[in-house]
Formats: sequence, C-alpha cells, structure tokens
Amino acid sequence: DVYTHSVFFGEVLSSSCIKEGCPLTYANYHLVKKGKSPKSAPTYNLNAVK
Repeated sequence: DVYTHSVFFGEVLSSSCIKEGCPLTYANYHLVKKGKSPKSAPTYNLNAVK
C-alpha cells in the first residue's frame, strides 16, 4: 500500500563510519531540530509528540 511513495529495495555491499555519534532519527528530528509538518500532511499529528 504505497500509492503516494516510491519504495526502493537494495543490498548494502559495504559501509564505513564517517563520524562517531548518535544517528538523527525521525523522532529526534522532530524533538531536537523542531521539524514540523504542514497541517495538510498525513504526519501532522506527530507535531504534538513530546
């Protein structure tokens, strides 16, 4: 059920750490970076997450 998004599948062949630290998660983005969704966005109710 992904009518409004594109889904990509892939396989990670190699990786490396470019910087030590905690990753910026979606929840952290909203709490720390103050990212807000517009009222018309399906994720608008996440603006109230504390």
